Amino acid sequence: MDLIEETEAFKDLYLEVIADDQELTLDYLRNGLVSACLSTSKKEILGGRAHFLGNMEYVLVASPSFIKRFFSKENSKECLRNTPAIKFDQNDKLHERYLEKFFNLNGRDLNYQLIPSVAGFKKLALLGYGYALIPKIDIINELNKGQPLLLYSDKTWKIPLYWHYWAVESTSYQKFNQDVIQHATNKLKIH
Repeated sequence: MDLIEETEAFKDLYLEVIADDQELTLDYLRNGLVSACLSTSKKEILGGRAHFLGNMEYVLVASPSFIKRFFSKENSKECLRNTPAIKFDQNDKLHERYLEKFFNLNGRDLNYQLIPSVAGFKKLALLGYGYALIPKIDIINELNKGQPLLLYSDKTWKIPLYWHYWAVESTSYQKFNQDVIQHATNKLKIH
């Protein structure tokens, strides 16, 4: 929402924001369901452009009380496998991929709580209902206060993000895309 507050590019636009996993959004653009999208894919679609924005850092976090209750230093894999985890929705595969990448653990069979709300997702983790993989940019203030805690500070995952949009000659559309690109690139550089 910072972008909307900091630019005039949205004044004459009607927006519909569709929230979905960044692995699926390129299909929305390819199928004409959206006019631009955020994706982890750098490959441009036919008739489109892709711009690298930066890397989003994801960290695995939990509340101090949750860690005390469920996590022991002895066996990280067992703790991760048997402890309630939180993910955004059924399309969100990032948590599973994180566990596979850093722990060689099949994350598909975990006990997940699904919370399809960015604010609700973070709140549930802060309240101690599960551990979660959250963008560091979204939770930096809470981390600085010690609520929540990083589960594995050495296992930060940097995911590249790309802004995809159509290569059309509409001045307002191109201005909108350039404003999004500039704002997102600056935000990702800060964090």
